[in-house]
Amino acid sequence: MFRMLDMSEFGAQVRKIREDLNLTRKIVEELTGITKETLRKIEKGDVVPQFTTLQLLSVEYKIDLIEIFNQYKNSNLILNTHNLIDEILISHSNMTDSLSQFEISTENTAMCNLIDPVELKQFNNLIQFLPISYFPEKEKKTEAITGLLTSFNLHHEAYDFENFENYSYSYLELRTLHVIGALYADLKEYSLSNRIFNYLMLNINIDKYSSSPTKKLYIKLLCNIAYNYHSLDQHESIIKVVNEGIDFCNQFDSSYLLEMLLYRKAVSQYFLNDPKHKKTFKQVRSILEIKNYDEKIKIYAKVTKEKYNIDF
Repeated sequence: MFRMLDMSEFGAQVRKIREDLNLTRKIVEELTGITKETLRKIEKGDVVPQFTTLQLLSVEYKIDLIEIFNQYKNSNLILNTHNLIDEILISHSNMTDSLSQFEISTENTAMCNLIDPVELKQFNNLIQFLPISYFPEKEKKTEAITGLLTSFNLHHEAYDFENFENYSYSYLELRTLHVIGALYADLKEYSLSNRIFNYLMLNINIDKYSSSPTKKLYIKLLCNIAYNYHSLDQHESIIKVVNEGIDFCNQFDSSYLLEMLLYRKAVSQYFLNDPKHKKTFKQVRSILEIKNYDEKIKIYAKVTKEKYNIDF
């Protein structure tokens, strides 16, 4: 069920963004096809904007209105479930056994008319194939990729994954691409995986309105890319990606996965014969100690000693 907090506040925010861009409602109508009257109603808080409307406006306003929309909701079935998907992608934990309970249908929400029916099908498709992606067998991962790709045909006629960069994607489609990128990494197709991750880096909107899961997902992408570069022995590229991640964490006052980013940097420094690697390893341990990650300290110490003969 959708329960409104205050659509008038959301509408006022949308109007301010438009006016800051020096766009009139007439210009927005020409750019998006959304009528001036519809836009007026949204800005006054008289209507609940449809998901596709927010997507179209987000493109022209260069800001994720769906994220802002989420700030003005007490309860929103599909957006809250999007956040759940982000949390799963962030943690890469096998939370997927019970995901079927989040399938959306006309039976479990009275307001499916507010949800893009294509988005609904794509969401349920992700729910179906996400658990399969956690199976270790290569065949299962290939099955999951094939199944996930079918959802893109619902929005994009004759979808061609080989040229996936040539398409524009919805919030949910970008998350589906993330799963596909991770699956290709599991299949050791690291270059293709990073091609997907780098595309996502450019297309996941990050700004002051972004939710915490979205910011965490952005950091997770940087870690994904760094890991793939490690598998490809491209250590200078790792340093560049990791430094971007550290700057991002500093910008948003986040320590999420900071230890993982620094560990990748330390390993790359080691392979590049940079003596600073010892200091960076110590920084990793200090962060783990601050976070009280005692078990992780043991794991990091064991791996570091076995692989690099360094006391962590």
